[in-house]
Amino acid sequence: MASILKVNEIQHTGGTSAMTVDSGGRILQPEKPHFHVTKNDGHVGASTIIIWNNKTAGGARDTESGYNTSTGKYTIPAGLTGLWWFGVSALTNNTTYTEITLKVNNTPRFNARNQGTANTNNCATINAAYYATAGDEISIHTESGSSMYGTGNQYSFWTGYLIG
Repeated sequence: MASILKVNEIQHTGGTSAMTVDSGGRILQPEKPHFHVTKNDGHVGASTIIIWNNKTAGGARDTESGYNTSTGKYTIPAGLTGLWWFGVSALTNNTTYTEITLKVNNTPRFNARNQGTANTNNCATINAAYYATAGDEISIHTESGSSMYGTGNQYSFWTGYLIG
């Protein structure tokens, strides 16, 4: 004989809602930690960290306050060790290529390069899952000979999301 557990909500012992089962049987969870930042204050030169200065407007957000607009680094908050997804898109105009690197604690982990022709727009993108530990510093860098167009263009952004 099978057992059936009927609940509407599962809570942490402190009273915080952990999961809700809706009438269709879908399991809903509270908002997962995530961030989405953009750049609207000028271009980024070659071989430098990208300082994404905007985390408050136009859909930009940072639920755990882990992103630092002064250093350009997202620090994995305490208690949020796990699998993270990171997505980056960096647009360059009037160059022959765009190249960016995602670094963890200043060590390159993922790289993307888009080769184009002179005087065209090029966009490099990174989509990666990475097991990050609380305290890890994640940053995005331009590579030598590459730059990024950073004046509010919707094609240049960085986002991260705790998968679990």
